[in-house]
Amino acid sequence: MSAEPTTKEHDMNATEKQIDFILSLASKVQGSRVRFLSEVDAVWLSQRDRRGHMAKERASEIIDDLKSQLKNR
Repeated sequence: MSAEPTTKEHDMNATEKQIDFILSLASKVQGSRVRFLSEVDAVWLSQRDRRGHMAKERASEIIDDLKSQLKNR
């Protein structure tokens, strides 16, 4: 048997585009360049999130929150 993730498991992971967008938004919110998720200064970001192990849905939640922070400035 193969140890490779199934299509369903693979589809659950946040996309590279989502991660890049999170980093871009976090840079704007923090006022300095953020290159890694571990540099995002957010209490609500879990250690798992900071390591990049998040589902697409979780990435979307983070993006929505960061957009809201920018809008409310």
